[in-house]
Amino acid sequence: MEKKFISQKLNLVAASAYSKKGGSPVTFYQGNASGMLKSVVRSVAPYGKVIALYTQKSYLKRGMEFADALSGVCSKVLGVIVSDKTDIVKAAAQILRAPEDVRAVITSDHSLSPLASYVAKAAKVPYIYIMVTPRTEGILSPRLLLKNGDRADCVPINIKRHIIIDADEVEKASVIPASSKTP
Repeated sequence: MEKKFISQKLNLVAASAYSKKGGSPVTFYQGNASGMLKSVVRSVAPYGKVIALYTQKSYLKRGMEFADALSGVCSKVLGVIVSDKTDIVKAAAQILRAPEDVRAVITSDHSLSPLASYVAKAAKVPYIYIMVTPRTEGILSPRLLLKNGDRADCVPINIKRHIIIDADEVEKASVIPASSKTP
């Protein structure tokens, strides 16, 4: 399948699933992550603040790139570095102390997707996921399983989701270097 048609086909599938089963709407975009991020934020969250969730590793890799892409589009990027092992509810409580004019939650970290979804739901704002690796499990789930002491709670996540697919980055992340292949 040609790269340029991936997002178009996914949007057709998402629209069909949304109309049949209900749930939260999803829109897919494809292109350079920074360029598409600027465009998506301009359309869904102009002039407000956005929360960008990172792990230490992803912040070092993409934090400044995304902050530069968003300069001039939104009033401020609130970058939050979170351990991917952090308890979702505790981390969300800390993050939700952010100003009330937050208009979107963004991450490119697959491990932080549940936290970003939960924060977006609690703040009642859209969630923007930047796909730069082929890992996708749980990103579109309509429910989130949260640990609550000794039990787990299932929380519905009914928020608008925007998925940006950087096909070149996904392809690079999919390639296994020759030196790491097992004999």
